[in-house]
Amino acid sequence: MRDDTVRAWVISMLLVTTAGAKQVAAGPVRVSYQTTPPGQSGRPNAAPWILSASPQGSTSADRALFDPIAHYLTAVTGHDVVYRRPSDDLAFSRNLAAGRYDLVFGGPHLAAWAERHQGAHPLVRFSGSLVFDTVARSPQIHTLAALIGEPVCLKPLPSLATATLLRHFPRLLRQPYQVAVSGWRQAYQGLLQGACRATVLPARDVPPLTAHGALLYVIHQSRRYPGDGLVASPRIPSAARHLIRTALLSPQGQQAAKPLARANAAPGWVAAHRKDYAGLSRLLRHVLFLGN
Repeated sequence: MRDDTVRAWVISMLLVTTAGAKQVAAGPVRVSYQTTPPGQSGRPNAAPWILSASPQGSTSADRALFDPIAHYLTAVTGHDVVYRRPSDDLAFSRNLAAGRYDLVFGGPHLAAWAERHQGAHPLVRFSGSLVFDTVARSPQIHTLAALIGEPVCLKPLPSLATATLLRHFPRLLRQPYQVAVSGWRQAYQGLLQGACRATVLPARDVPPLTAHGALLYVIHQSRRYPGDGLVASPRIPSAARHLIRTALLSPQGQQAAKPLARANAAPGWVAAHRKDYAGLSRLLRHVLFLGN
């Protein structure tokens, strides 16, 4: 009788182990990204992986974009992922250059820089492409050369929109005068109110503005760039990077990133690859801490 009991226990343990192995092989366990906040990953002695990005809005607004992703990745990987918002763009560039971030969200030029200088690995990016229009309100400004020394409303570097314009002005003493703005709305308002002679806007936003009566002259359109994406530091192990990519591409990962995708007018994640970013780190050659 005892032998039968032992045999039954051994068989039950084998079945449990086999089921667990199949679950691991199948990929990440389905979890709710809302239920596992940082600090509850079960690894209290492990340093958290820091997720960051250039400031996009207020502190509370940025947390609403990135905290769901951090919570979801914590639940999926079993390793604390914490979003840390830098105080400004300069602090973001300094911290990025110092290697203080493990997961970085940003434009393709930032992904290219991190890959080239820090061995970062592209994970996912938003589908579609980024195109920027340099616009003016005066027909007298019809070339980029006419902007030398003129006030232009621009988001601070390392903004991709700003970098796409300044790449046409390699000589620092022969550039537009940069009027710093915090977002597209402020850039457009600055143009309307005469604070600047031109600005740079996402190309998708220009037709709706002109359709509603805005008099804008497009004096230059940038090339197409890959959508904003996420790269991982080589400090994150290969298996964990693969798990993060798979998890973010899943329906739950798309859901966790929905606020961020909506803020960027993007449909959702697709896989990112090194070839997407070839040569784009040159756009940061004049950025403090990131220049190369």
